[in-house]
Amino acid sequence: MTKSKKTKIHKKIDGQLLQMNKKFSDLKMKQKDKIIGWVYEEYKKYVIEYDKVPDLLADEQIVEAVIDKINEAQIWIPDGEI
Repeated sequence: MTKSKKTKIHKKIDGQLLQMNKKFSDLKMKQKDKIIGWVYEEYKKYVIEYDKVPDLLADEQIVEAVIDKINEAQIWIPDGEI
């Protein structure tokens, strides 16, 4: 039985070498905690403002807001992982 290795795919963007197949689980605990906190804040803000659970469209807007915060914090992860 052979072990399969996780192949890392890298790309140089703006002078930084980025791992293109990075998963949320690959982030540092501190980064994960920040992102989880941002998601919680955005959902809470929506529920308080509209007094209901976000629908699919609101979910997309919440994710976009969190992605903006991730980019501002210069945490690199593919958008599909959020």
